[in-house]
Amino acid sequence: MPLLINTHEVIILITSESGVRFRLRIVRAGEAYGRTNALTADRDLVEFYDTRYDHTEFGQFVQRYYVETLLDDRCPAHPGYRYGDEGCRHGFGGLNLDTNAGEDWWIDPAAMDVVRAWLRLEIER
Repeated sequence: MPLLINTHEVIILITSESGVRFRLRIVRAGEAYGRTNALTADRDLVEFYDTRYDHTEFGQFVQRYYVETLLDDRCPAHPGYRYGDEGCRHGFGGLNLDTNAGEDWWIDPAAMDVVRAWLRLEIER
């Protein structure tokens, strides 16, 4: 279940089917990010951290995506259709954060549904 950590940083915690807890953080366009905050986001981003390791204040950095990429609802198998359309029989899927990490860095479809709903709410604010 997601948990809002504080109101300054936009963060939730999710737990994957494999039991790994991830901390997700939104970086807004114009905000600093990266290991030393030396980069500036040109678009809204979402960062994924593995909370089992304390490499940073958020955990071990795993991956970063543009928010718009994760919210893209185009059907990959049937161009021209959107998820949920009758012509697209695929639902939103899970997300493999690193193909070499096995199931540890796989976020299942149900958890990704929570992530996408959270992103939609936060981006509209």
